[in-house]
Amino acid sequence: MQPYCSKEATFRINVETYNKKIPQSHREHYYEALSFLPFKGKVALDNPENQFSLVLDFGQDTNVAAETPCRYYFGRLIGKGQRHLCQKYSLKDRYFIGNTSMDPLLSFFMANQGQARPGTLVFDPFVGTGSTLLSCGHFGSRVFGSDIDKNLITGRGKSSRASSKCKWRKRDEIIRTNFINAGLEHLFVDVMVADASRQVLRPTPIFDAIITDPPYGVREGVRSQISEKELTENRSDAELGYPSIHLGRLSDIILSLLHFSSQYLCLNGRLVFWLPVYKPSYSDSKVPHHPCFRLVANSEQNLFTNISRRLLTMEKTHEYNKSVTMDSLRDKNREFEIMCDKFRENYFMPSNSS
Repeated sequence: MQPYCSKEATFRINVETYNKKIPQSHREHYYEALSFLPFKGKVALDNPENQFSLVLDFGQDTNVAAETPCRYYFGRLIGKGQRHLCQKYSLKDRYFIGNTSMDPLLSFFMANQGQARPGTLVFDPFVGTGSTLLSCGHFGSRVFGSDIDKNLITGRGKSSRASSKCKWRKRDEIIRTNFINAGLEHLFVDVMVADASRQVLRPTPIFDAIITDPPYGVREGVRSQISEKELTENRSDAELGYPSIHLGRLSDIILSLLHFSSQYLCLNGRLVFWLPVYKPSYSDSKVPHHPCFRLVANSEQNLFTNISRRLLTMEKTHEYNKSVTMDSLRDKNREFEIMCDKFRENYFMPSNSS
């Protein structure tokens, strides 16, 4: 502390909280409690030479915060993050959004986990309205995406914005427009209508990162393309050739994502995706695994009392092996399948039944 306590050094102290808001009167109590610190310089609220913060940690339970802080942290500010980007890319100011557009803060977390940077190509197979790709583009990655919903990709259907409910989208309400407005159009490769569980690209490692948020079957259905056999039995050849879809299993979506990534990710590339879980039935041993990947990070975002989602980051450590098929993946991930496919049932279970 001594180097920062001289008479010549101006300073400022902030009281910050985690997981709870406290009134200013309570903050003043903590300011007074820090009066023993040996500061000799003048207080400067604007542009101080040194800034210090007392952080009050009210625990991890987002539903019921602790009455008093569980931990106290005190330190000097040595650098700032980029939280201003959340305001710059705010959903309320974005031209094209949807029901499941990812929060900008979480999108930037995902981009960081995927190591988005200049000179890389990032793919999102469940691109939706492109929130994740927009964050990756900000960090300099070229971006490419696909989605099975042709209305989102082509700018059709009705708007999800509250002020425009029941109104049809404008023809320029598409992902590309968001990139144009952000000055990132030069990094936008394209998006296409495709089923992520079906191969539509030449099978070669071309992506440096695959970063995505698969559908959970809650606000948006877990959908996949109908098989060719079902298609020929139920449709005439004259019908329009967009993918026909049906409700699928969440576990199949996740395992298909792993299988797809093992083929199309470059070696040492990263796969980043969200996995929804019912907390009472979750354990780290049930996280899906693949012989081509190692788990780098497993972070949790609490949503409700018994519901959370995990942000999984995997790194490709081995080249694709044709002997690893979807059937073999299912065999090695039985516990994951059971946990995953019961998620929707548990999500809609009455709270007194859980």
